[in-house]
Amino acid sequence: MNLKVTMPLPPPALRGNSRVHWSEKHRVNKAYMELAWVTLREERFRHPGLEVSCPWPAVAIIYTGYYSSKPLDHDGLIIGMKPFMDALVALEVITDDSPKIVRQLTALYGGQDERGMERVEVEIREIRAGG
Repeated sequence: MNLKVTMPLPPPALRGNSRVHWSEKHRVNKAYMELAWVTLREERFRHPGLEVSCPWPAVAIIYTGYYSSKPLDHDGLIIGMKPFMDALVALEVITDDSPKIVRQLTALYGGQDERGMERVEVEIREIRAGG
């Protein structure tokens, strides 16, 4: 089973080279995680069978970034999406965000969006036993 959602780009405070105060980073992290939680929860309601099949024993997560100007480095995108992965755990889509569960974590460049709609399209793919 797959799950696809669209999120805004992670705020600069969540990226690896951020130099914001820890309290500001905590505030931004909490807000982005709450947005991820709501987005994922809405998507789960659209797929009733998802509730039954979760938590998934193993997953592959693919982040595809779309930018209006200079793209983020792949590592900056992955670091910035940590609150999203925390929301996956909070909603029990996965039991943990360790490599044992998240077997593949990929960042892709989706291109420039001429409309200026910067976003991250996230695909979570269930990896079944033997897969």
